[in-house]
Amino acid sequence: MRLVKRIANLGYGSRKQVAQMFRAGLVTDAAGNMYGTTSEGGAGCSCGVIFKVARAGGTWKETVAYRFQGSPDAGFAYNGMVNGPAGTFFGATVH
Repeated sequence: MRLVKRIANLGYGSRKQVAQMFRAGLVTDAAGNMYGTTSEGGAGCSCGVIFKVARAGGTWKETVAYRFQGSPDAGFAYNGMVNGPAGTFFGATVH
């Protein structure tokens, strides 16, 4: 629930709204940073984001790694991501 609170503090609405948008698990990179997706929120079309949670000076810091732009880019990532080769991530969106 702390993660939901922190993502809400990034400007994506109330904790309840963020909890509803955060539908999938997190993936980690080699450095131990965590990444996840929201199905909504973000600027513009509110098509969702990829967010990063990283250790910074003993605390966790949340940032937006990517804002989905809708068609023809992508949007509404309901299923999260999986780790790929060489530090990449793969996922799917509805649009």
